[in-house]
Amino acid sequence: GTEFNHEAEASVTVKVSATPTPSGITTLGEDEAQLSHREYMVVIQDENETPTDLTLTATSLIPGQTTVGTVAVVDADDPAVSQYSFALTADTAALDNESFMITPGGVLALKDGANRKALGESYQVEIVVTDRHDNGGVASLT
Repeated sequence: GTEFNHEAEASVTVKVSATPTPSGITTLGEDEAQLSHREYMVVIQDENETPTDLTLTATSLIPGQTTVGTVAVVDADDPAVSQYSFALTADTAALDNESFMITPGGVLALKDGANRKALGESYQVEIVVTDRHDNGGVASLT
């Protein structure tokens, strides 16, 4: 079967054809053609997809500043009208989450008093994004 995707196509037109049976019995009227067609428009309902990825508007921490950048969500649903919540994952000792905070709007920033790494070293954080329908995913950013 064919799968439909509302984001790619909000509706499709389906053409249904009816032909007489070999015995000649048909539901078509006497004055109708041997082959009858009808077209129907089928509206494809939108399904909420889970966000698939995160990106960060900046990947460098500028000396003297604490803001890294804003998290952008990759989602098949329209991100302009979707609402997201963000959180740093807990209990991840191997990551640098304890040094960062993330605002409700998705701004990633170094916490006040957090130790800065040496120039050229990188941080790794893991962020959970959840959409307004509680579909969510986790992404690691370096």
